[in-house]
Amino acid sequence: MTLLTSSRARAGNGQKPSCTAMGKQEEDIECGAVPMTSSKTSLSVGSEHVERRVSFEEDGNSPGLLSSPSQLSITSHGDIQRSDIISPPRNRRDLSAPAETHDLDDQDHSPPVAGRGSWLSDLISAKISTESQQTERRPRSESVGSATRAYDLFLSHIQRNAQDAILSMQMFLREERPGTKVFVDVDVEMDEGLEGTLKRAVGTCGAFIFFITDGVLSSRWCQQEIRWAVEFGKNIVLVRETDVRHGGVEMGDFLKQVPEDLLPVFTNCIAIPWHREKEFRKVSIKTILKQANLTDSYADLLGKFSRSKSGLEVTFQRSDKPTTCFEVIAETSGALRLVFFLGGFARFKNKRLQTLYIVVFNVSFWFCGALCAMNLCSQSLPYHIMTTDVLTAYVHVPAWQSWYTWRKFVHSKGCDELLTKVRSNKFLEKRMFQTLRVCGWVVLFLQLFMVTLVLSAFALPGTLHNGPQPLTLFAKLHAYAMWPVIPPLIAALVASYVMFGFIALLHLFDIFAMREKLSECVNILSNFYKSSQNILSGTRDDKLPDAKNFYPEQAASNMLGNIQEAHHQVVFEEQLFNMVADLLLALFQGPQARVNHTCRKVGGLWVHLVLFSTCQVLAISTALETHTRHGVLQGHYTWWWGLQDLFHLACGFVLLVAALGIFCIVTTYFQSMPMHALSLMREAGFPQSRQATILGLLNSSPLGMHIMCQTVYIDVPKVAGFFLFLLVIVIGNVMRAFDTITYSVHVHA
Repeated sequence: MTLLTSSRARAGNGQKPSCTAMGKQEEDIECGAVPMTSSKTSLSVGSEHVERRVSFEEDGNSPGLLSSPSQLSITSHGDIQRSDIISPPRNRRDLSAPAETHDLDDQDHSPPVAGRGSWLSDLISAKISTESQQTERRPRSESVGSATRAYDLFLSHIQRNAQDAILSMQMFLREERPGTKVFVDVDVEMDEGLEGTLKRAVGTCGAFIFFITDGVLSSRWCQQEIRWAVEFGKNIVLVRETDVRHGGVEMGDFLKQVPEDLLPVFTNCIAIPWHREKEFRKVSIKTILKQANLTDSYADLLGKFSRSKSGLEVTFQRSDKPTTCFEVIAETSGALRLVFFLGGFARFKNKRLQTLYIVVFNVSFWFCGALCAMNLCSQSLPYHIMTTDVLTAYVHVPAWQSWYTWRKFVHSKGCDELLTKVRSNKFLEKRMFQTLRVCGWVVLFLQLFMVTLVLSAFALPGTLHNGPQPLTLFAKLHAYAMWPVIPPLIAALVASYVMFGFIALLHLFDIFAMREKLSECVNILSNFYKSSQNILSGTRDDKLPDAKNFYPEQAASNMLGNIQEAHHQVVFEEQLFNMVADLLLALFQGPQARVNHTCRKVGGLWVHLVLFSTCQVLAISTALETHTRHGVLQGHYTWWWGLQDLFHLACGFVLLVAALGIFCIVTTYFQSMPMHALSLMREAGFPQSRQATILGLLNSSPLGMHIMCQTVYIDVPKVAGFFLFLLVIVIGNVMRAFDTITYSVHVHA
């Protein structure tokens, strides 16, 4: 509500209206890009006669006449826009003719006719008053009932000549803004007595609407209500009846009826005309809601959801200078930078240097692999047994596949999108950097340990050989070649699992961001359900049976308004729910689409590594009986054989836990999101039917990490079953080896 110091009041006291404010009018009335004409219009402001020159838009059919009120654009810092406060046209007149004198509140109630111009006077007069008074707004204190607001609007009126208008106004207000709580004295029981009920209602309303009709202030209750509104610092909105048949009165005549202590209230506010013509009544209703600071909250929600949905559907655009995962990891952790450099993942700006780096890595890598494969035939030092040496030679294949797959994956659009999504959230980006720094040193320690173990088990025996039989040339070449090649080989494997862990971390952060948006989405919609719970369930706050006994027509009108209100609530609820359902599906489909991209690109590598690690564990556990019977008991089991077995067993088991655990964690966390959404909806008061619908939609497609073209999802039951099966086999092999040792000891004894 805009509180203004009226030009009319100052003029009535012998003061002239503000020239500065009056001088702004020529710039405030905007017209289209059609030919313009100017006309002098005289307005009567209180006792002053003001002449204004106004520009009008010419209508193509009626030159010199305004085509319609909606074509005029008037702005007063957000207070009056376009056709906010207008009166129906009164008399057709030629704008180029000498101007007539019109009072600010001069009204006529003839039907609106195209081309009539009296409404222009009201527009200009309202504009003049607004411009001249906007710097003298009266500050308002908080209402005593603002903390526990029971009504949005309090309609104060005299029943003698305003009852029908107030009931119609109540219905149209609820129709324009469903859910608006309006206090009308005929609709409620006076539980605290007449005075107590009225005072409490005024104190707990959001805005106080005073309906001006002839003799309204002759009612002591109407006077008392507006005094309470002033006392409580309420937002007072004046609405004036324009039809003399229903108590319409000119403002000048009404001000003579106002007590002196209330005169500032009515001179500091612009009265909104109340019209019965449909188009003008709509303007009055919208202006009342605007001055009462009541907007269409449900439409705002729809707009917000629409913007959120549009944001989710925007196609990801790669930046001009994309940052890959390798670069992020290298810039964050120096330890990981060293590991990735040894593993062949470094990137150099110089193309020749980059090419040389890749060639050297691949040549040395496959040279070592070829020597290990040839050693299966020569069986020279450090040959162990066929199964272990086959694994030793074959390890080069998954290691090189890891190097090739990850170098290709980090430059894909899906990887860029995943990394960008996470880095757009500053909190998640900070957590990502912290995790990389901490894990970098752990990975470096693991790298050093594995390199030391492998060099000791495979390269050191040939280097330190001083037995009676000299090594062949091939054995020496094999032993010395492993020293420079084993570190990059182990680094490639370690870097591959680091990448698995890093990508899984990005997916977890992506799902976490989705969880936050999910909570925000549900919280927004919960406000709707909480505010409209009574209406949607069919209950009513007002007491229709009691009102019906005394005011059957008013009760019927009120019931019709409530039915329309409930209908609007249901329509809005349906629209909101459909949009929320689409938004939730989009929220889930985004992270799952990025998961699908990752699984398509690296799923084959993951399966290969899991199979290789499983073979490592099974090969070593199966060979325990052979080692025990022909090696340990006969004294032929060497120390480097033990290191080789330790490497394959420990490496296989650790890599199995890492590979299966990484995928399982992402899948488990993702699959918990539908139930999390259900718990949020239950707490927010969603109807059970809506909860079931959302849960069915979210569970309509599987979620999480998968392999084999989305046929196998790596979740807890599958991982637990796999390890249980593997554990049974290992325990069986260990028991057979123990039985062999026990039997041999018993025989020798």
